[in-house]
Amino acid sequence: MDPIKKAEELTLKLTKAIEVRDKETALQCVQSLIEDQAHVAVQVKEEMYPKHKIRLSVGVEDAESTTIPVTLEVHPYMTISSLKDLVFRDYGFHPRVQKWIIGQRLPKDNETLHYHGIRRNGDMAFLYLISAKQANLSKQNYDREMRQRLLEEYGYEIFIEPRGTEHPAKQDDGEIQQFIEGPPAVPKKPKPPALPPELPELQVGWTCPGCTYVNKPTRPGCEICCTDRPENYKVPNNYIPDEEENAWINKEAYALEEYQKLQAAENYAVLVQSMLEDVTDQADQAANKLDKKDEE
Repeated sequence: MDPIKKAEELTLKLTKAIEVRDKETALQCVQSLIEDQAHVAVQVKEEMYPKHKIRLSVGVEDAESTTIPVTLEVHPYMTISSLKDLVFRDYGFHPRVQKWIIGQRLPKDNETLHYHGIRRNGDMAFLYLISAKQANLSKQNYDREMRQRLLEEYGYEIFIEPRGTEHPAKQDDGEIQQFIEGPPAVPKKPKPPALPPELPELQVGWTCPGCTYVNKPTRPGCEICCTDRPENYKVPNNYIPDEEENAWINKEAYALEEYQKLQAAENYAVLVQSMLEDVTDQADQAANKLDKKDEE
């Protein structure tokens, strides 16, 4: 049997066994998939997630602009890949230039928003935009993918084989080829924004050189392994610390103020002691002079 077809059948059988609580059949399917070294993915069905949409608060930044707040309506079961497609469709930023950070983590494309704690209105995520050059994205590829997505949105399906294939896809009529060369008139859509400028990649916070954990920008040491923050890291000028960061910033400021007070008190004590010693020396000298006069 074709190994791909066998893997598909075993995957469907495994899904059914899990749904009906058939533990024995499920274990047999898993064992067969392991023996065949099949590459499969297990995913929770959408029915398991809440049905309602939630409003996701997104802070969008690049190297030159301050945080721009954007609100997206999403489902908790959406994957990061689907989220990137949503932003590409609505705002024109290609998935390759999008760098998402949720809960101080860099999520993978196949992970869901629910997995990263996005479950209620107002939950926060950050989107940082890198340059098209860093993403290895040409304007030609950008325009082609944008055109393809617009056509798919209107119900057309396009299958484009890579250049150089020995047997290119046959066209029953000129319709699909016409779309590839230049799509016919469709209802006007807003012109997508231009590609983001070539800017250096951004990241919220600093990455620990010891354990790679992404720490908040103002944190002096790693929250996980206590490694010191890299000396060359600078907190962005437009960064706004959260409540936790403000707490330890205030604590550090208070400690510094108390230290400066203590240092000033010690310096004052040293000064007073020095003055007392000078006065004592002068008194001793005066007494010695009087003694000599009495002897004469």
